[in-house]
Amino acid sequence: MIFPCLRFTALPPTKAICSRGSTRSYPLESTPFTQHGEPMNTKQKVALVGSAVLIVGVFFPIISAPLFGSISYFKNGEGDGTIVLILGIISAVLGALDLCGWLWITGLSALGITLFDFVRALQVLSEAKGQLHSSLNGNIFQGFADIAVSTIQLQWGWAVILLGGVLVTAGAAIRHPHEGQHEEPVYSEERSVALPVLLGFVGLCVLVWIGALLIEGGSQNSSIDVATEIRAKLSSDPALNRLNLQVGQNGNEITLTGTVPDYSARLQVYKLASSLGVGKKINDQLEVKTPAPESDEPGAIENAANDPEQGHTDPSSREQRLITAFCGNSRDVDDCVSRELPGMGRPLIPAPDFSDRKRFESAKEKCAPKFLDDNQMLVYCTATIYAGLSESQASP
Repeated sequence: MIFPCLRFTALPPTKAICSRGSTRSYPLESTPFTQHGEPMNTKQKVALVGSAVLIVGVFFPIISAPLFGSISYFKNGEGDGTIVLILGIISAVLGALDLCGWLWITGLSALGITLFDFVRALQVLSEAKGQLHSSLNGNIFQGFADIAVSTIQLQWGWAVILLGGVLVTAGAAIRHPHEGQHEEPVYSEERSVALPVLLGFVGLCVLVWIGALLIEGGSQNSSIDVATEIRAKLSSDPALNRLNLQVGQNGNEITLTGTVPDYSARLQVYKLASSLGVGKKINDQLEVKTPAPESDEPGAIENAANDPEQGHTDPSSREQRLITAFCGNSRDVDDCVSRELPGMGRPLIPAPDFSDRKRFESAKEKCAPKFLDDNQMLVYCTATIYAGLSESQASP
């Protein structure tokens, strides 16, 4: 009678001889068995450990915010964390059943989804910080908002999830301990683990490095596009295309250089650059140079006042807005300006007279309620009145 496989007492306890003459090694210690009755190999162990790390990792914090606390990848069943959780459960089942070839699909899918969301989170966080800083530019609460936004950070949960994906993929990459063996086994399971794990770690570092390069490159391209868009907008504006302006960029900073005729034009250029460069730092280096009068003849001022083309003023300028708000468009606008807004600098206005303190108080009271909702106009209005008062007190 021929037995298919006999274990002889004279042989070492780790050897078994089958009827075909082949031998198979089994470890001496107690080893869990699969459904086929064979001991669980290192390939399955690595896959199960990676699946466990992947499943637990989705519940670890990935983002911390001062108002909302910590946010996990699972997010109460919303988002891609649910998909990664399902992939971790499927990977555990495949590892237990020794179907490790399918782990390539689950492991690489989990890594791809997590890396995509990680890079996307970096981009969204950077854009949100820039937009909030730009929207609160000049606001008294800007400093508090910057401090609050700076506390929003990515957390260590990303590293745990990525480690789980690497281990699952390594479980698929490890060679089976009995593949290609016919006689005496010389295969080492411990050595088979090192190379796939090392390759997985190196691949993970390369992917993170590529993601960082993409973010940096996208930021630079965005800055270049913004600078080009600002130049195009300045060229298309009839009030600004004749000015000598240059727009440069260095990383996340937009620099404005050149000369403008007055502060109204400077403010207009700055607002245009701020509206297009959302999230960028605007470095205003514009220089205000008032153009010299074309003629010094005594009657030049009177001729300019009588000529509607030469005496035309920009209705959107800050000076004209002040005049319209206080004096309207009546015929005696010059008398009104000299009475209500001394120091405006109009050539036909008499010298400002602040000998009467009540005039100053009256203009000051009218300034606040008219421009209380416009910080820049309010500051300019107050500064204009104060300058007129200082000039009158300094004059003999």
